[in-house]
Amino acid sequence: MESRLARIDAIIDAMSGATQASRWTYEALTADAGWLKVRQLAREALTELAGTWQQPLPTLGIYGGSQQPPRAN
Repeated sequence: MESRLARIDAIIDAMSGATQASRWTYEALTADAGWLKVRQLAREALTELAGTWQQPLPTLGIYGGSQQPPRAN
């Protein structure tokens, strides 16, 4: 799991800074490939931590344009 967390940290570091500000907009958070990778790695880490826990995790997806992610109730 530590390698997944280190990869998440490295991806976020690469997407940080003034020159990467556009990657931190709402649209980018939902559509950027870097954020999709972060979500995938976080999901893997959570699954590893959960062990035999059987509750479903949120679905992963890329949303673009005017399409919004589904809202949790």
